[in-house]
Order: sequence, then C-alpha cells, then structure tokens
Amino acid sequence: MKKHLKLLLFFVFTILLNTNNILFAQTQKTVSEGTVIRVRLLETLDSRQAKMGDIVNLEATEPVMVDGVMLVEPGAKVVGKVLDAVKNKSMGRKGKLDFSIDFVRAKDGQNIPLSSNIK
Repeated sequence: MKKHLKLLLFFVFTILLNTNNILFAQTQKTVSEGTVIRVRLLETLDSRQAKMGDIVNLEATEPVMVDGVMLVEPGAKVVGKVLDAVKNKSMGRKGKLDFSIDFVRAKDGQNIPLSSNIK
C-alpha cells in the first residue's frame, strides 16, 4: 500500500484566536487571546501536490460569541498557507505537510489574525 500524507476534507481542527484583544468597531467587543474556534478543511491537502505558500481554505464550524454577541458565524472564511510539503520518500518513509491557519473573517468583515494549536 502506497503511503502518503493526506488530510481529509472534514478533519476538524481546534485553533486559538491570537487577537491580542482586537477591538471590533461595529460591536465594541474584545476577543481575548485563547478564544477557541473550530474549523474544517474545505479541500483535501496532499503532500505530493502541495507547495510551500499554497493557500489553505477552511471554514468555521461553530459561532464565536463574546458577551452574547456573535462575532464569527458558522461558515465564516478561514485562511491559512502551506509552510512545508515533503513528498513520500523511498523505503516507505512518510511525507510531511505543515500549514498555518492565519485568519478568520469576522461577521463585520474584519480579518482576525489567528495562531493555531491543533488539538
């Protein structure tokens, strides 16, 4: 069986908002660092085809609420990029695929920067 690194379309990640208390002008709410948002991949990633710098498209699967106000809606755009992609090697050595998750689009259209912590 040929081994390769492949992430499935509906693999769910948990990522942490790294907002450093970004203030949303429209809602006047602050999102604290460490806020959790769940996302899913919208495409299959494969180390055989991915290249460093490729865009990774994801979406939020749950709302992000702050003080009873929804700042991020389910289905909100989440974007990352491929950081490293190494194809499978000979003798059955596995490939490698690393990517970042960079921002989520808030309900008011702002992009909130993210840092990821896969759980």
